[in-house]
Amino acid sequence: MKSRILIVAAVLCAAGLVALIWWPGATPPALATPTAPPPAPPVMATSATPNLHPMLKPKPGDSAALRALEVDADRNGLPDHIEQYIDKEFADSAVTRQGMRQLAHGWMQAVETVHDKESARQAGQQIANAIACLMNPTVMNKARTTPQDMHRRIMQTRAEALATEERTLAYFNFQNHANGLYFDDPGEKSCQFSPEAAAN
Repeated sequence: MKSRILIVAAVLCAAGLVALIWWPGATPPALATPTAPPPAPPVMATSATPNLHPMLKPKPGDSAALRALEVDADRNGLPDHIEQYIDKEFADSAVTRQGMRQLAHGWMQAVETVHDKESARQAGQQIANAIACLMNPTVMNKARTTPQDMHRRIMQTRAEALATEERTLAYFNFQNHANGLYFDDPGEKSCQFSPEAAAN
């Protein structure tokens, strides 16, 4: 029977935290001591309008920029600006680009399809799988990175993915439905591609 992993609520919310995915025999990485306290994460506001992620863009009212963020020219399920960001930021690592695309598809599933616990479970499983893929030792070795740096890359990419108020509100909805759910440990099948086949 597969072991189970819990993605805690803080991981799936817009606060900017990533889950440490546990599997049998794994040793949690040592986290660097921050030199300064992190900024207070956004939380669901009590009014009708929640606090949004501080890295969100574009500015409110920029309708042309907002329309540009919805373009998906190749109709592969990822807005073009997300793919362009991934290609530019991770140009030196094929495994990171492929892993981030896998994760971005999970985020888009979360903001576009979630309406109840079951749909949240399905989207959350895709996100959990992609995070496990990016944290896979083979992927990190090929990318020449550390768990802490991969965490930073994931958070920056998610800020790009949730680049509109509509997506951020939809992600709050996903977080609410996903709160407390458990997901299967993907084990060696976390990546939808072969990290071993990538050059870097």
